[in-house]
Amino acid sequence: MRLPRWHAPPLLAPAAFQADTGEAAAAGALIWRTPLAASRPHWEGWYRGLSDTFLSLPVPKMLLLAGTDRLDKSLTIGQMQGKFQLVLMPAAGHAIQEDEPVKTAEHLQQFLHRFRIGEPPMVIPRAPPGVRAVLPLAAGPLFRHRQHCRSCVTSSSSSCCRGGVPAASRDAPSTSTQQR
Repeated sequence: MRLPRWHAPPLLAPAAFQADTGEAAAAGALIWRTPLAASRPHWEGWYRGLSDTFLSLPVPKMLLLAGTDRLDKSLTIGQMQGKFQLVLMPAAGHAIQEDEPVKTAEHLQQFLHRFRIGEPPMVIPRAPPGVRAVLPLAAGPLFRHRQHCRSCVTSSSSSCCRGGVPAASRDAPSTSTQQR
């Protein structure tokens, strides 16, 4: 399978494209594009605190891994608490998106679809003009009462004009233990 053009460029380039066109270029050898040795002092700090930062993000998260052997303590606890979705792809190596591109795309698509990322917001259909709205049976009587009773609509309290008793306590069964 050929990867799209926008994919990250390889770190190795044919020597012919470099300034030094000696014997290496003639032999078709590859040379490093990026001087990795120069970045070595920064390697240690690349991942410091990354797991905790990942877990603290207030968004849905998915972690694609080839195995659980590299999970640190905070990621293991976070996975057990359901803070992110863990997807294991044991057939893949270090570069999961290159080793298993189809499965990676499927998992990403399912994740994005589950959380409606990139989809238009759900539209709740409204009744056309002139058509009476249908209410659930349980909400009907209270809703109709509040429609015609101004004191219930304008009141900021939970009490109703039907006896001045809050609806929740009026409808609840009596728990009084007083004896007459």
